[in-house]
Amino acid sequence: SDLDALTAMAIAAVEGGCTRPCFDPSGTRLELRGAKHPLLDTLATAGVVPNDAVFDESSNAPPDTLRRCVFLTGPNGSGKSVFMSTVACVALLAQCGSFVPAEHAVLPLFDSLQCHGHVPDSVQSQTSSFVTECTRVAQALARCTGKTLLLLDE
Repeated sequence: SDLDALTAMAIAAVEGGCTRPCFDPSGTRLELRGAKHPLLDTLATAGVVPNDAVFDESSNAPPDTLRRCVFLTGPNGSGKSVFMSTVACVALLAQCGSFVPAEHAVLPLFDSLQCHGHVPDSVQSQTSSFVTECTRVAQALARCTGKTLLLLDE
């Protein structure tokens, strides 16, 4: 099964034009250049636009470089959620030892990846969707350390 998994990862890396990620030993830098969501190339009918993301909390980072926290805003349908899930997928693939769908990738080693998306409304739930979302975000925050990648969407 290990050989099957490694073969599948190698085939996906070659067919997807993936690159080998590098890991930042200081754990202060995440740099993605030309990153694409791994599923979009197969599912999208139009061309996929690659994205860049650079976070560097070291003292020698340029002054306009993002540090630890980003609030990403924009109109509905502008790609905020796809961008966030692209960063999550690239980080997860890299942590698993896989090549990643990006032209260049430098990542810290994360101790966990915490993601939270929209909670659908449910008639069966005994609490409001707002309370459910607050509880899930609180649980994700409680599990975070300084080496956690936390992604929250709406």
